[in-house]
Amino acid sequence: MSAISGNNQFRKLSFLTNAQNMQIMPQWLNIYEDPFIVKGIASCYFDNEGVNVCRSDFVKNGILQRYLLSTYTAKKLGMAPTGNSGGAHNVFVSANTSGGIEQLSKIIGEGLIVIETIGHGLNMVSGDYSVGASGLWVE
Repeated sequence: MSAISGNNQFRKLSFLTNAQNMQIMPQWLNIYEDPFIVKGIASCYFDNEGVNVCRSDFVKNGILQRYLLSTYTAKKLGMAPTGNSGGAHNVFVSANTSGGIEQLSKIIGEGLIVIETIGHGLNMVSGDYSVGASGLWVE
């Protein structure tokens, strides 16, 4: 989410600068926010500046749809505010399979099912990413 923040966009401190409407993820991946979930931890009707929020896609079918823009960052970029002053609201990442871990292990045949990542290793400017991982090896 930090890579698509308006602050990092207008300062050109993100590997996703000028990547709107470009394929940045696999086609099956969707990332969206829904600020209207009842009793959601980040539910609201307005952002920190009083701008209306809405359910919207950040990434749809792997294509970056929009940035997280406050009034200030939107003006700097020549765009409209997105209702994200203060951040995103109830973010969801779509699954690329249905069923449990048994179903997933049948689909992959042999490989690693990542259960947890360890550490923080993202270079925001270049996009280089490195973390440790633990999981289950399936054969």
